[in-house]
Amino acid sequence: MKNTIVIHKDWLIPTDEMSDAEYREYMDAIFAYAFEGKRPEDRSLRMLLRLVFQHIDNYEAKYDKSVQQRKEAAQKRWERYRKGHGLDATGDATAYDTIRDNANNTVTDTVTDTVTGELGTDKEKTPNGAKKKVAAATAAPVAPKEESKAKRFTRPSVEEVRAYCSERGNAVNAEAFVDFYESKGWKVGNSPMKDWRAAVRTWEKRDGRGARKTTTAGGTTLGVGEWIDEQGNRLYGSGKRVPLNAPPRPGADYYWSKESNSWIAGV
Repeated sequence: MKNTIVIHKDWLIPTDEMSDAEYREYMDAIFAYAFEGKRPEDRSLRMLLRLVFQHIDNYEAKYDKSVQQRKEAAQKRWERYRKGHGLDATGDATAYDTIRDNANNTVTDTVTDTVTGELGTDKEKTPNGAKKKVAAATAAPVAPKEESKAKRFTRPSVEEVRAYCSERGNAVNAEAFVDFYESKGWKVGNSPMKDWRAAVRTWEKRDGRGARKTTTAGGTTLGVGEWIDEQGNRLYGSGKRVPLNAPPRPGADYYWSKESNSWIAGV
């Protein structure tokens, strides 16, 4: 599966009259299908999102086709370069394995996960920097430069963000957080992001995403990742609703099942 998707404006039309909790459940269902292939248990929600899921499937098919086309184009460029420089008949073949492997293994890095409009086609040309790599393969080794002491920003994965949010007990949606900053190039305003954890803490202060009350009106102690919003709704995870009289959530991998009226493990 891809790690990013495009959210179309038309997808948000049904959310105009939704409550905050229903909106979160709706968006969570879209992200769960796009990134994990999971369909919601609720039949009405599945029917509402049927066209959205079909749109996501079409994007996935275009993405896979684009990857395959670029792989084939890269292989053709490599074979033409080999023949043009006599690498298939003379010289030490192992000296050029780095170039060949680069053509085969890194081609998907040039394909963006977000597929919009018609997919482009590659122009047949010599791989960028191939001559320099051939010269480097036969040249004497050069001592590596000393690494910069400045700490470089590393983009977090969805799992890292989710783990940090679970640790803080907030209601920030990890997938939405990563998707948002991926679309902005991991910038805060016009400046590169330096600390994604600080950005998570900022999100906590927006729309009541930070943890609030620890007990319900009836005195039930809340479980892992649960909180009470300003309207008195009992929520967990990314904003899914739970009955006020439900037992505490046992762990971060549990979800509330309306069918069995209980917490179920395995999310």
